[in-house]
Amino acid sequence: MSNRHGTGAIFLRNFSAYPQDRLCNAFIGSAEDCSVRQAVDLNAARWPSRIREQLAVLPGRAWNRTHRNRWRPLPVSRDSIARALAAIPFPPDLIYAICWGAEGLATLGAVVAAFPGVPLLLHIHDFWPSSTDRFPSLLRALAPRLSATWAVSSAIARFVEKATARPCSVEPQFHIELPAIYKKEHRPAGPDFRTALVGNVWQNALFADVKNAWRSCQRRLPGLGPVEWYCPPEVVTRVRAAGITPEPEIVPRGFLRSDALWQMLVSVDLALLPFSRGNEPATDYERYSLPSRITELAAAGVPMFGLTGPATPLAEYMSDKQLGPFEPAADEEKIAAALCALIVDRSRREELGRRARSLAETEFPLRPFQQSLYLRLAALASPAAP
Repeated sequence: MSNRHGTGAIFLRNFSAYPQDRLCNAFIGSAEDCSVRQAVDLNAARWPSRIREQLAVLPGRAWNRTHRNRWRPLPVSRDSIARALAAIPFPPDLIYAICWGAEGLATLGAVVAAFPGVPLLLHIHDFWPSSTDRFPSLLRALAPRLSATWAVSSAIARFVEKATARPCSVEPQFHIELPAIYKKEHRPAGPDFRTALVGNVWQNALFADVKNAWRSCQRRLPGLGPVEWYCPPEVVTRVRAAGITPEPEIVPRGFLRSDALWQMLVSVDLALLPFSRGNEPATDYERYSLPSRITELAAAGVPMFGLTGPATPLAEYMSDKQLGPFEPAADEEKIAAALCALIVDRSRREELGRRARSLAETEFPLRPFQQSLYLRLAALASPAAP
């Protein structure tokens, strides 16, 4: 678990008050900046290393290379995982799993096999069912061990319920220690108007969409400044290496934390949420996920504009909570018209900001959520739990 991505930041925030000596992160995949004090790295058990299972024969490996996106032999070694899990410093009372793809589910199957009888909570943030045709069967194989299943969006919950024939509750996890300061003053349109883009943009094509739409906005509203992009420097470096020049429409401003982040958010007038390009979702990310940056934007009372089509979880959430307008990112003229209408409508931005902060005050407070979460985890870990 790392603060470098939304899922890790959410987990670390939710478990910040949890006894750290009773928490251990067993992970496979990226090992960057693991922020949990006790951790077990399972990467040595990844396919094709140290595989001893029946399907790990030469024809299977050749088939895997040829059809790697649709069908895979077991991508992890259960024996290797069982040996690695012996490093966990305590016998677990509960397995809290955050998986998003076929390898994660296969790994989880190996983990639960190593701990028979230990209750399993599966909490899905991102979701990649198109990674393999075996995805539903991987979920079904876990169903007998599931004590509870949570998902950050209703789209994920619907898929999981169909695959497992078990209930899945929607838990967006937008919880935070609310800042004392939040946006109360909203500037009119003009040269001082500030627009922010916070965090990574997952699809490079969205940069061109933002640039094109913002250039059109600047033609319609002379004097409108650039979009200010706040993200880690390595993200900007990666974007430039891909041949994308953010400037002049998008200007990187560095990465902010804590008080500096809140001071910046209350000083901007609008936040952009680039998410999907067309009317219909084109990828699993667009089909199932929610950007976690909504947490900070709503807590700071910042008006939001979504660059997304109407059939995404982001659009569904923004509509349900009345957080702001949205349009498909690739429709430059429609976005520019809607953005300009919002920029010049100061009263609407004020209302959106109030609504966002009110939502955060009602649903986001971290401490009450942590107390509830830990009680639910204890109930799941109890032998009397259903």
